[in-house]
Amino acid sequence: MFIVYYILLRFCKKIFDGCIEVNEYQLNSPKCEVKLKYDILQPLGPDRKQLRVLDSLLNCGKNVVQEKLLLHPLVETFLFLKWRKLRVFFFLMMALYITFTASLTTMAMSFYVLKSESTIVKTCVAGCRLTLCISLTLITLQELLQVARMQRYYFKDLESWVKWSSFLLSMLVVVGHHPADWLVHVSAIAVLLSWLELLFLLSRWPSSLGFYILMFFTVAKNVLRVMATFFFVILGFMFAFMIHFRATGQFSDWWRSFAKVMVMAIEFEYETMFEDVKGVDAIVGRGIFLSFMVLVAIVLMNLLVGLAVSDIAILEKKGRAQRLAKQIDFLSMLEMFVYNRSLFSCCPKKVIESIKKCRAVECDLKIEPGRPSHKSRHPLTESLKQSVINNIIERKKKTDEDSCEDSEDESGQTSTADVKAQVESEVGKNVAQKDTVTDQQVNSCFQQIMNQLSLLRHEIESMKSKGQPQTVPYVPFDNQSSGILRT
Repeated sequence: MFIVYYILLRFCKKIFDGCIEVNEYQLNSPKCEVKLKYDILQPLGPDRKQLRVLDSLLNCGKNVVQEKLLLHPLVETFLFLKWRKLRVFFFLMMALYITFTASLTTMAMSFYVLKSESTIVKTCVAGCRLTLCISLTLITLQELLQVARMQRYYFKDLESWVKWSSFLLSMLVVVGHHPADWLVHVSAIAVLLSWLELLFLLSRWPSSLGFYILMFFTVAKNVLRVMATFFFVILGFMFAFMIHFRATGQFSDWWRSFAKVMVMAIEFEYETMFEDVKGVDAIVGRGIFLSFMVLVAIVLMNLLVGLAVSDIAILEKKGRAQRLAKQIDFLSMLEMFVYNRSLFSCCPKKVIESIKKCRAVECDLKIEPGRPSHKSRHPLTESLKQSVINNIIERKKKTDEDSCEDSEDESGQTSTADVKAQVESEVGKNVAQKDTVTDQQVNSCFQQIMNQLSLLRHEIESMKSKGQPQTVPYVPFDNQSSGILRT
């Protein structure tokens, strides 16, 4: 499966690289133009949702593929341009959440902090109640559409649970009869969750502010995970202090004892802890306290600090990809509104036309890297512009290296072919010489044989004519010729 994702990654990266084109001029030339084509990211055109491809990329479930492709200059620049188009809707949503949070906080503060019965306060509470109902209704409708879009993935996100907890508790604050003891706790938790949700929404801002908020929640998640791992140590000290102090003072019950132990991890209060309580053995109590100071205040707290620092170092590398993933998710939700025909049917024609003008990114973008920033016509930031330039330089460098390797291979093949031709030529010459020598030897041998046969025939005829036996003279063969005949 890893091989499949690796092949997919290389294939998609090659396609994205091909969508960044540069003309024949050098990058530092004023005539140089770099063209980014976004057709591959919006195959259905500007009149349809433009983030379908990136949504599919997020749903592939492989973090390596997501990180490598989301950080590609083509994707980063496209998301930046999309954000510029839809940021007005983000500001509207931010204003809606601020109205919701401010109304809820003002209403709770009026009931349980100001406690005034004046006409101004009552009017303010009535206005906040109406504003809270309207804003809560609009936010709930928006979240229901988000549920329909994300389906089961919606409930896997912690932010979704925070939102709905805030919504439900806010409904109780609106419909509840104030003041009431149980509504005090409900109002306090509802206000806390509403401000926390405002922080979640602000993390969508594509800047260092959003990165810091993302870093905060990641470190908080890891700290809670470590605290849960060492929870039994904290429980052990909690019960030990309760038993040793005989459930008196700050250790009178398990909840106060647990809160006291958690506070002691930062602030010890050594003097008041033992001097104000009578009948407590100093040796055993101080021994438990010293054990707590070493194991929890020193070891556990330094472990948490170390993990937080390491998480920050990791987030500096992976935080950009996570922030872009959050940005894609948020922009997809905004697209669900700006491309919704049902909502357009309720809006005036001028509003619909203005929304259509500001919702879509153009199919291509031209960058002039050789020109100064104040003379360039593109809306990209310097970091994104440099990212595109670095991509072109890396591709050009890789192309030059590949061409050098190909030329070396061709020169090697040429030299090998030349050596082979030379060897074949030498062999051919040797074979030709050998064939010439062999033919001469055969002709000489054949001539000798014919001479011997002629001499033999002459002797036989002379013997027949004279009737006397004659000795046939022996004429030896040439050694070279005889060797050829034997062969």
